[in-house]
Amino acid sequence: MTLTMELSIEIGVVMLIAVMQSYDMMPEISRTRGTPTMPDTTITTTDQSLNALLRTEADFPGYSLDLCSGYVSTDGVLLLKRMLKKSPRVRAVVGLNPTNRVSAFQMLRDDCGVEVYVSITRPYMLFHPNIYLGTLHASAWAMIGSSNLMNRGPSMNVEQNLFLTGERHSEPFRSIETRIAAFVQQAYLFDAGVEKRLKEIEQQRQSITSEADALHPCLLHGSQHS
Repeated sequence: MTLTMELSIEIGVVMLIAVMQSYDMMPEISRTRGTPTMPDTTITTTDQSLNALLRTEADFPGYSLDLCSGYVSTDGVLLLKRMLKKSPRVRAVVGLNPTNRVSAFQMLRDDCGVEVYVSITRPYMLFHPNIYLGTLHASAWAMIGSSNLMNRGPSMNVEQNLFLTGERHSEPFRSIETRIAAFVQQAYLFDAGVEKRLKEIEQQRQSITSEADALHPCLLHGSQHS
C-alpha cells in the first residue's frame, strides 16, 4: 500500500467519524495504532457522487435502498429514476421546507415506486442528513456526505462524500440503519392525506408570493415619490 493510499484511507476514516458524530450515530469501534478501525469495511472519498450512485446499480444489483435527503427535486429524482425503479424496495425520508415541492415527492412515489416519508422538524430547524444506503442480506454499501437529491447535488455542485462497503451487521452500517429507522419512525408517510395538505400549503404559499410580487412595484413606485 502506497503512502498516498494510506493517507486517503486515514482522511476517509476521519471524515466518516466527523459525519457520524454530526448525525449522532457514532459506533463503538476498536483502535489500532491510534487509528479507528472497522473490520471488512472499505472507505473511499468521492466528489463524483452521481457516478458513485449510478455504479451501485451494476456493482450491487438487487440491493434495497434507503435515502435520506434534506432537499429533493424532480430533476434530481430523474437522475436516479432507473436505479430506483430497479431496486426491489426503496424508502426515502425527505425534508419539509420551502424549497421542496410536492411534485418531487409525487415523482418519487408514483413514478419510481418509492415509499416516501416527510420529516417535519421544529421551527428554525432543518432536516438535512444526506444518506444513501443499500442492503442485501449481510452486505451493505452507503454514501454519506453533502449531496442532496437534487440535480445540482449529485451532478453539478462541488460536493464531497464518503462511500463505504462492508458487512451490514457491523459498524458503521448497523448505526446508519438504526438512525434511518428512527428518521422513518419520526416522519409522516406521504399518503393521500398528507399529499392533499401539503398541496394546500404549497398553493397558499404561491398565492402569497404572487401577491407580494404584484405589490412590490407599487411599493417601489410609492417610495420613489415620497
